[in-house]
Amino acid sequence: MKNIVLFASLFLMFIFSIQAQPPGGMPKGMNFNIGKVYGKVIDKATKKPLSYTSIAVYMKIMGKDSLVNGALSEENGDFSIGELPIGKVTVTLSMLGYKDVTVSETLAMPDNLEVDLGNIGMEVQEMKTGDVVITAEKSQVAIGIDKRVYNVDKNITAAGGTAEDVLKSVPSVTVDADGSAQLRNNAATIYVDGRPTQLTINQIPASMIEQVEVMTNPSVKYDAGMTGGMINIVMKKNKKPGYNGFIALGVGTGNRYNGTLNLNVKQGRFNVTSFYNGNKNGFPIKGYSNRTTLDNTGAANSYFEQTSLSVFNNSMQIGRLAVDYFVNNRNTLTVSGNLMKGRFNVGDVQDFTFFDANKTALSSGERTIAPNNGFVNYTTQATWKKAFPKKGKEWTVDAIYGFGNRANKADWTTLNYDANGVLISPTPERQNINGGSKGNQITFQTDFINPISEDAKIEFGAKAFIENQHQTMALTAIFDTVEVLLPGVSQDINTKSEIYAAYFNYAGRWKSYGYQAGLRYEQTTFTGTNNFDNTTFGYSFPKGTTDLWKALFPAVYFSKKVGENGELQLNATRKINRPGFMQIMPVIFMADRQNVRQGNPQLQPEFINTFELNYSKIFGNSNVLSSAYYRLEENPIVNIAYASSYDSTVLINTFINGNIVHRYGFDNTYKTNIGKSWELTANANVFNLRVVTDDYNRQGWAVNGKLIVNYKLPDDASIKLHGKPFIKFSTQLMGNYESRQIMPQGYRKAVPFADFAFKAEMSKIASLTLSLNDMFNTRKMIIVYDQPTYYQELMRRRDARYFKVSLQFMFGKPDASIFKKAKNMKNMPQGGGGMEMY
Repeated sequence: MKNIVLFASLFLMFIFSIQAQPPGGMPKGMNFNIGKVYGKVIDKATKKPLSYTSIAVYMKIMGKDSLVNGALSEENGDFSIGELPIGKVTVTLSMLGYKDVTVSETLAMPDNLEVDLGNIGMEVQEMKTGDVVITAEKSQVAIGIDKRVYNVDKNITAAGGTAEDVLKSVPSVTVDADGSAQLRNNAATIYVDGRPTQLTINQIPASMIEQVEVMTNPSVKYDAGMTGGMINIVMKKNKKPGYNGFIALGVGTGNRYNGTLNLNVKQGRFNVTSFYNGNKNGFPIKGYSNRTTLDNTGAANSYFEQTSLSVFNNSMQIGRLAVDYFVNNRNTLTVSGNLMKGRFNVGDVQDFTFFDANKTALSSGERTIAPNNGFVNYTTQATWKKAFPKKGKEWTVDAIYGFGNRANKADWTTLNYDANGVLISPTPERQNINGGSKGNQITFQTDFINPISEDAKIEFGAKAFIENQHQTMALTAIFDTVEVLLPGVSQDINTKSEIYAAYFNYAGRWKSYGYQAGLRYEQTTFTGTNNFDNTTFGYSFPKGTTDLWKALFPAVYFSKKVGENGELQLNATRKINRPGFMQIMPVIFMADRQNVRQGNPQLQPEFINTFELNYSKIFGNSNVLSSAYYRLEENPIVNIAYASSYDSTVLINTFINGNIVHRYGFDNTYKTNIGKSWELTANANVFNLRVVTDDYNRQGWAVNGKLIVNYKLPDDASIKLHGKPFIKFSTQLMGNYESRQIMPQGYRKAVPFADFAFKAEMSKIASLTLSLNDMFNTRKMIIVYDQPTYYQELMRRRDARYFKVSLQFMFGKPDASIFKKAKNMKNMPQGGGGMEMY
């Protein structure tokens, strides 16, 4: 191999010596690779410098353009390329999102050895990927016909937070009281870098997110379980040679602390991306639960009132390491791993009082909950990607393995008083919870894309998913010093989920029409065993040809270009929603002494048929996407509450399969730039919901609205250095409104809130962000149950208003020599154009 490299190097030097013969009988052996070109790369429209632009210098050698040297532009756009041979050279500048620029010059002795190319302006080029407009100056949102892409770098209200904070400002997306992301008020599937993840949105640091992709109706390439659409969180990846990274620190009210260290190295065939994030918080939140029990005439016959003070004491650490190995130009192997551990402890003090029909206190009490919970998760992934000479043809293979465990422990202490405030028993009621879960997941996936012509392509692939879980919970009552196991609510359960899938998709275009059709097959098995009584539960399909339809999931898409920048699209898909782990587990969770949560092991999957009509239009500096949609949910999973058989004053919250759910609405997103300083994004989702079960038939309208305003202060307001802006300022205001929404047994009250942030950025070296979340302290989830036998109002919160300061420091050196290389061949006589051969 060394001999081949040496021969190639000598051959190139020989060619260069022919191209650059010394004039006038100058001494042979002198190095004539002494030319130099330099200049500055700028955006032609904004005049701002463009860093890390790829600059290549070519020369005609034996009739062909041959690369003789190259470099990347610096942070300020400057570039300088030396050791060039004498003669005519062609300089090509390339950068993603811009049109290539080519400049030709002739290097000659004695007066034209160094040529200043001046300021070279590059024009923005619109590149379409499903009509997503990509430009070098990223806007906050790019609207496409099949997905919407939201860039996080301008979302300054999420600085120092998590993906939950990021998603709060994404149009059409909401975050419920349990911290789950919803898309058009349906539970969305979270992916990371296009692959399934075990991470929740409050476990992904916002500082490591590059962009968020939203798909309301994904194709058959993705899991059929994406009934509520898909949110793909794209993590930051290292794209620059050399090393780079950042350090981010944050502190806020409510004992909030967070820190992130990101380090990336790219050298030769290796690209390493890594980060570590730690955060801690300990903030108090108030809540309440008020209930009125009614007789058969609708009159009140008793009352229950409870206030609670919950103190969060949560901490989490997550580390990630990913290594890309470029085997050759067309084969890349990526290995990554995540390690996450933390504690999630929410201490609670509940004060409650029972009243009679005249609102006279009958008894009262205080319950204290002292938790001790923790978790550890590990995930490793290997991905092989092979490209082919044919443009767009590729094959990927993924293998993912994850395992983890979770400990759930708590001590419950209850003091009961009579109407006069005297302790009913000198010994408090004491209960102890000792449980947890452990399990593993294995995923294997392969995908193949083959363009069969310029206007058509086929896609097919397969996937296997296996998950094993072991859930335990021992609930004991303590009498004096003796612990007694309560078998009715204690659990020891094993579950296994298996999904095997395959899909085929065909997409094409004819004139201004586009079409796509695909079919996905998913075989599903879920089995569970309660080790206390050896009972089993679960489901499996298809069991034969009679229910084969339950395993087939088609999807069709049609589109039509309307004018130069408009597109109309119609699509229809069928999906499946399998019950979640907590929905199906028969484990009892006591929110308080009068409200209990319990899963339903008899729960079956629901099937969803979705139809969408979308219109996308780009005009000037504005984008608009309007959607009309309809969802028909068969066998829907519905949340209900009913009185316990052992105590009618205790409500059990659980899940059942209803009859049908109809959901239709209009979702509109508008984004525009006003001048150079203002960027506005507005979203409104107006929908009608009808829920039908054996006992309930409810229908009502609702609306979710979101407005995001970004403002960059003008250069006159910046802090200048040498007459140029050095520290620039920007602000962001985000307002959100979720109207009242019906539920089978009541409704959820409206939820308004607003966030504000101010950012100072110092020449891409450091930034300071001041943010105020939930400015008016209004983000409260209030659930109302309005039934013939009772009326209950429950208030819960994910967070309370807080102020946060976040600092970020960037570092790095492009094209740095991190590892030892072979000696530079430029030291050899006659040189090699200044390029390293190894």
